[in-house]
Amino acid sequence: MSGGSWSRGLANGAPTSRTLTACVLTALLLVSPAFRSPASAVEEPAAPTIHCGWVLPSVGNATTFVYGPDDDATSVRLAGNPCALNQGVAFQPNDAPGLTHIVVDPNDDGSGREIEFWAAVSHPTSDSFGSGAGSVAWSVRRPDGSLLAQVQPTGRSCAGTSSPGPMWEAASASATGTGVLVADTVRNDEGTGLWQACRQGRIRMFSGRLTVASGAACGSYSVTTTATVADKSAALTFGFEVLCPTDVVLDAVNIHWDVTPGGTGVVNGDLDPTTGSAPTVTNHGPNPVQIGLVFTPLRRSDAVVNDAIAEFGAALIPPTTLRAGLPRIVAGETVWFSGPASVVCPGKSVRMNLLVHAPLDLALGQYEGSVRVLARAGGRC
Repeated sequence: MSGGSWSRGLANGAPTSRTLTACVLTALLLVSPAFRSPASAVEEPAAPTIHCGWVLPSVGNATTFVYGPDDDATSVRLAGNPCALNQGVAFQPNDAPGLTHIVVDPNDDGSGREIEFWAAVSHPTSDSFGSGAGSVAWSVRRPDGSLLAQVQPTGRSCAGTSSPGPMWEAASASATGTGVLVADTVRNDEGTGLWQACRQGRIRMFSGRLTVASGAACGSYSVTTTATVADKSAALTFGFEVLCPTDVVLDAVNIHWDVTPGGTGVVNGDLDPTTGSAPTVTNHGPNPVQIGLVFTPLRRSDAVVNDAIAEFGAALIPPTTLRAGLPRIVAGETVWFSGPASVVCPGKSVRMNLLVHAPLDLALGQYEGSVRVLARAGGRC
């Protein structure tokens, strides 16, 4: 029973019996704890919503920000909780892993790398952010958890644009994008994409920039976006990955095995990086690296028969008694050496022995293929 209906009940006349009076009083006692006068009701202020957040690297110079591709060509994917539509509303889970990969000093000139943070926010009071009543900021933390920077935003308008621009392309899951936005989260036929909602004023876009200095620690950085309206706040944490620089050189250009059917051929490496026939792997970069390999099948160069050699082996031998071996490697498989002997320290070289296992029924002839040597930052020296 509401306050209004209670008033009308009294207006119909006073109670005429004790029983009726008792019933009315009982009803009053039951409803009175929940009774609120419309004049005294106070509406709680609403918190803002942070729909999505992301970070993009610049491929321009120190004075011009240019949107471009992710620095890790293999990282464009839809894994890791990107920003996606959930019942027509853009949404990104909290603590999403970093989907953007950057190299801090791509030109190797000490200039560092400029990156740009983005946030899509909204509030039930549509003009809260547009009028300046709301605020957005980013806290950026290094891989060890220490604070790198507090970044302040600039409001960005989507009005007047007839199609999403290069920022949206760089953020989306396109061939050159970072994959932080599922494609239909930008624009879709229902008109619920972020770019469309921004044009309609239903969300506000903010961005801020930070220069990550040359020599910054590689690893996972966390970014916490905080949006505030009045005394109500919302937070969303995502991240980005600073790739550890690698610079590994293999001196051998051509490898020649002499092998009989059913036998194993071996080419032994050495520690002299100037010999072109004995494989030597040298780490010229600033970080310890681990070494990996990918072989292609060896096929008859004259194509008379369709025979192929598809089994290989390899060993890394540092200038110590240690040894890291991969006795069986299948063509097309990416494999990585493991263990203490697999780490090549900065400025150091290791011998690489390469093996081929020929099938017993292999036809005689000349076979050709290739091997790729891979390097990734990791391990301790």
